[in-house]
Amino acid sequence: MAHSYGISDLGLIATILHEGGRLVGVNREKPRVEFLFEDSAALHEIIRRYWSNELTCPAQSLLLSFKRAKHILHDYQQ
Repeated sequence: MAHSYGISDLGLIATILHEGGRLVGVNREKPRVEFLFEDSAALHEIIRRYWSNELTCPAQSLLLSFKRAKHILHDYQQ
């Protein structure tokens, strides 16, 4: 399995899901749940673009990604 990168910010998680980031797991062992994504240069580019406010996407697509993230948060089984 490739190295994973843990993220707990729901907005960033939804953005990564929208941009095609590969979810490899969910870590529920910390105080805040972390979504684990496959660590890659592409992932870090999405993160960089997110925090520098360079990403744009259709509102409905992002809303669907938020809903997907919430579904995973509540129903994900490893």
